[in-house]
Amino acid sequence: ISAASAKDFPGARLPEIAFAALSLFIGGIGGILTKSGMPAYEMITKPWFTPPAWVFPIVWTILYILMGIGMGRAWKRSGPTLQSSLWFFGVQLMLNLFWTVWFFILQLYGISFVWLLLLLLNFRFLFMGCWTGSMRISGY
Repeated sequence: ISAASAKDFPGARLPEIAFAALSLFIGGIGGILTKSGMPAYEMITKPWFTPPAWVFPIVWTILYILMGIGMGRAWKRSGPTLQSSLWFFGVQLMLNLFWTVWFFILQLYGISFVWLLLLLLNFRFLFMGCWTGSMRISGY
């Protein structure tokens, strides 16, 4: 397969599809867990700029798909940071999932806030690992 036609090869998008599916699976578990905590969430005083509840599943679905596509592209580059990127990707998915548990199910808002800081820190490492070796986020 020539470099020009590599994008057209039937399996060329498999990593993106596989990582997006994994992300959506974990996100789906989080979505199911979130439903049981919605009554308590509805009772929390929220700022005026809080989006309506119907926005969250749409936005999170898009985010999980984009996370998977990004990891799939990093996988195809298989540079020196691939191992750490895979590790941070898995950690990111687990941190996202367990944030849902702390916030919606157990209503441990202090732990949820600290967990959110861990999420941001992990994202920084994930982003840097996936970014290394490629200055392009989109395209090939």
